[in-house]
Amino acid sequence: MITSAFTLATVIRDQQEGSSVISRIDEARVQEMLADYDPFTPAKL
Repeated sequence: MITSAFTLATVIRDQQEGSSVISRIDEARVQEMLADYDPFTPAKL
């Protein structure tokens, strides 16, 4: 029973860490796009 609880806690922790890594990657992409954006240049099509 205790082993199951530790396994469950480990799985939940790993899932939360994985989702936070994905969130940080997405945030970095948005920050990069915002840093590269220049409102005074014509739009590229």
